[in-house]
Amino acid sequence: MKFLDLKDIAERDIELINPTSAEKILAIGRVAGMAPGKNLIDFGCGYAEPLVLWAENYGISGVGIDIREKAVQRARAKIAQRGLAQRLEIVHSIGADYTFEPGSFDYAACVGASFIWGGFRQALEALQRAIRPDGKVIVGEPY
Repeated sequence: MKFLDLKDIAERDIELINPTSAEKILAIGRVAGMAPGKNLIDFGCGYAEPLVLWAENYGISGVGIDIREKAVQRARAKIAQRGLAQRLEIVHSIGADYTFEPGSFDYAACVGASFIWGGFRQALEALQRAIRPDGKVIVGEPY
């Protein structure tokens, strides 16, 4: 069995994958100044729970990228069910390979998936390329 298949099984009953809480995710959005009209890119979005929470509570729009087809399908279904399909998009892709217009986002997030680029420093560099000059980077690491 492949590693990502094992993750699909292990995470089948949870929405927020990383060792955090909805309250902490919302606090991040508040501290970052998320607001309607702002946009975010979320690398390694999993089931898109942070993206959905930020969209519902702060009015942001955005795109989430994840490598796992089952996670992408589940995230898309959740977004449609919650009425957010006009503002949120989920892309099935390897995060490091996803092409975006540099400097086109207000926020760039990677919560628990810096391995996409090979580590924390490389993740910061990649996320920095995605944001506007006054944008903000959100990184979370599981321990």
